Amino acid sequence: MINQISGKLIRDLLPKRAKNATKFTNGYVSVVGGSIDFPGAVRLASHAAARIGAGGVIALIPESIRHTTGAFSPEIIVWELKEYQDHLTHASAFEKVDKAHDNSKAILIGCGMGREGETILFIKDCLSHITKPCVIDADALYALGVLGEKFIIERPHRQWVLTPHAGEFERLLTAFGYAFDQNIAQKLAVKWQCTLVLKGAPTMIYLPNGDCFENPTGNPAATTAGCGDVLAGIIAGLLAQGLSTEHAAMTGMYIAGKAADEYVKTYKFHSLLASDIIDWLPLMLRIFNDIEEEK
Repeated sequence: MINQISGKLIRDLLPKRAKNATKFTNGYVSVVGGSIDFPGAVRLASHAAARIGAGGVIALIPESIRHTTGAFSPEIIVWELKEYQDHLTHASAFEKVDKAHDNSKAILIGCGMGREGETILFIKDCLSHITKPCVIDADALYALGVLGEKFIIERPHRQWVLTPHAGEFERLLTAFGYAFDQNIAQKLAVKWQCTLVLKGAPTMIYLPNGDCFENPTGNPAATTAGCGDVLAGIIAGLLAQGLSTEHAAMTGMYIAGKAADEYVKTYKFHSLLASDIIDWLPLMLRIFNDIEEEK
């Protein structure tokens, strides 16, 4: 049975901000990502996590893209990761990731990191040590395909949200020796005990208990570079505020899609940029927190 996410459900799930809240109770997110070829991905993800309400965001970027530091919002904490021969390695970078992990309630890894062998090993080290809720996106998904299905199944503290688009999911299926069928995503979410967000038209969200949800929001305007990074950041920001992996995935997907829907009421489909979704998040939060707006 396929369930559909509703606006009422999302309003009920959205984190509530206590009067005595602090940035620490609101939750920090650590975003591990970026590379010399894709310096913007980690910026988009970090800004999205901050705008959705995380108490703080630590962006961990390779030192080779330190020139992008000034492009981050001043609210984002940027830590440079040491590289060895232009690659992140356990020895040179993991200590800072470990420190950020200890200070965070949620982790996002993979946006724009690249697919070099050393990078994949670095991602393996990170995922092997992460015990907090974690969004695995983009090149970290590619790394999982290299590391193998056994690596996913054996993680002892797994609270993962995987966010593949159709091509990334197909790559995982091929790497793990699965043939595609209409129930394979649901089966794998149960087998891997993770939340699987299969981005598409419509986006489907598969839960570890076997439940399946269809997201009714979103449109072709949000089929531009960086929209996946924004979605991953939104989900991570919701995780940091205490939502479960299942609820963060459903809420993040619905709100990101709703932002694109509201955008095209005013502007042409072709003009939407990923950063526009971030800019529309304050309006989305007002709508979902205002009972008079819910029909």
